[in-house]
Amino acid sequence: MANRYALIYLPGLQIRNRGQSVDIISRWIASALNYLHLNTEYIIEESKDEVYGAEDQISSVRRIRSKGKSAKETWQLDIYELDYQALMASASDSNKKLSQFRAITVTLWFALGRVFGLLFKKGKSTVEKLRMISGGVVLVALAVYLFPIIPTFIGTLHQYLHSYMGLPETSWLSLSLHWLETKTEALHAFYVGSLTVGLFSNRRVQNHLRRYTLEMVQVIRYFNHRGGGSRPAQQLLDLLRYLKAKGSRYKRIDLLAYSFGNIVAMDALFTTDVKPSELVKVVHNMVGIGNPYDVVRTFWPRYFVGRHSHSAAPKRWINIYSPRDLLSSNFRNDSQEIEPEQGLVPGANLEGGEDLVGPENIIFPAADSLKGVPFWQIPFKVRVDTHSKFLSGSSGGRNQCFIRVAELLYS
Repeated sequence: MANRYALIYLPGLQIRNRGQSVDIISRWIASALNYLHLNTEYIIEESKDEVYGAEDQISSVRRIRSKGKSAKETWQLDIYELDYQALMASASDSNKKLSQFRAITVTLWFALGRVFGLLFKKGKSTVEKLRMISGGVVLVALAVYLFPIIPTFIGTLHQYLHSYMGLPETSWLSLSLHWLETKTEALHAFYVGSLTVGLFSNRRVQNHLRRYTLEMVQVIRYFNHRGGGSRPAQQLLDLLRYLKAKGSRYKRIDLLAYSFGNIVAMDALFTTDVKPSELVKVVHNMVGIGNPYDVVRTFWPRYFVGRHSHSAAPKRWINIYSPRDLLSSNFRNDSQEIEPEQGLVPGANLEGGEDLVGPENIIFPAADSLKGVPFWQIPFKVRVDTHSKFLSGSSGGRNQCFIRVAELLYS
């Protein structure tokens, strides 16, 4: 089929935003195509592709096609969802609970120092510093929640070892736990007091913090292990290999990434130590929405340093962001809403004088510009919940962001 396209969709972490399934994304794209091409009707079909993937690499497929035309003239888009969530969840669940607790607590408090250390860091504008510090407030809330439960954890462990494991009172472990309990009595009192006023006893608050903590464990493990062993990135390469094996079936293969999905895509396209796989050369367009690149390099400054890439892979890279979104990135060290700085783009270490295709910054919506906003209002204008507005629809049943995406890819 001459007019058949493939789109690989990389969602963000499900815990952060659940309204991002392949069904919802397919509906937004189909609606956008109907809006852009009034004389053609586009419908969604569910397509099962049984050939690709192992048990941990199943890809959901949705098909959008034009209706009422002959098979030769039919326009068709196959959307493959890369479900890397299972790989990240299994990696974090494989750790012992104590290891998870230690990792999340230590890393959070260490990250707080980096956030507030931005006040004295050169190379970033006041606006950029305030955006990062605004994000630090979220980390403070989570760290404050995690820290007071340490005494309760120690006391519970001590009681369990005595009651069920028969730990002698004179053992070094028992004496150590008893000493820790006495040293943390003040924190324990604070925790009990918080429960009394209902700060942590609210079921909804508990569930939200528990889900957020699980997501943070997955993210921290991923970056501390340089992409979690690159398993999600390898999963993307496996899917590209499968689509490439189809030969001339697809006129073009594109990537659409939202939030953390951008990190997985960049880890596949821009690799460390060695050049990326030849498979990435089949990627024509990469559209990233809400790329958290700036947040990642704030907490892991060297994560994207020394990356390698192929020339024109992707051939075009579009970065859709909002200056009011805490997690969005403009690939700059200042607040200028113009093209990215070349030195900040990953994969810049090319050989033979090859040109690197950097991202094209597109502000969405255009009204989200922070130009003219007093710097002291920035913390009140930049919000975490703005990140999910890329996926929200209008009263007319359309999503303006995906109208822009469809216009860029399939106009």
